Amino acid sequence: MSGARIKTIACGVLVAMALTLSASAQTARKDSAREKLIGAWYLVRIDAPGPDGQPAPGPQPKGMLLYTRDGHVRAIDVSGLSKHAIERIRPEWV
Repeated sequence: MSGARIKTIACGVLVAMALTLSASAQTARKDSAREKLIGAWYLVRIDAPGPDGQPAPGPQPKGMLLYTRDGHVRAIDVSGLSKHAIERIRPEWV
């Protein structure tokens, strides 16, 4: 699987998660799981299965999700940024 395909899948996963959690967050109570999600979440790993069902090797995308208290969600893909820019966001990714 190509790096571009993995990156596309990763972005799709991030957006799907953001939309799902955003929709459920609108109806959640303050003391519920919604409060636990507020903040920055870093993408650690994506295991995309290959044709044989095993995780496909390839570059791991880098990104994060941000959830705000007022219900806004932002998915950020930093895979295309320069090494210097990524280092300023999260040094261990470099």
